[in-house]
Amino acid sequence: MKSGSTSIADFMPDGDVFIVKFKNDADLDGDGIKELLSALENAAEGKKYKALADTRRLLLGHVSRSAYHVNVKEENAPHRLAEAFVVTDLPIRLLINFYHKTVKPTTPSKAFKTMEEAMEWLNTFK
Repeated sequence: MKSGSTSIADFMPDGDVFIVKFKNDADLDGDGIKELLSALENAAEGKKYKALADTRRLLLGHVSRSAYHVNVKEENAPHRLAEAFVVTDLPIRLLINFYHKTVKPTTPSKAFKTMEEAMEWLNTFK
């Protein structure tokens, strides 16, 4: 697995987990998420991986509805086993977890307060 960068985020591997750090105040739309997912799939080199998305620098208003819908489709990330989001703001964390319960992503997804909690959860997936 390799490190990489897109217009909205930088990412680096930590074992079988990609740590994704969104750029300051990035505007996430469907095209940006498709670009990121494609880059992660290429960097994974055909291997299964997990993603830890550090969204602490993002504002909720900077994430479009199409970004959420693109992210949950399996065909956009067929090798992703699970995805964790790190969100320090409780209302946004609750909103993300509620959204994932109602939309039912094809891979397990959950929001956490800390990187450590997120990594612990991701490490339960093999």
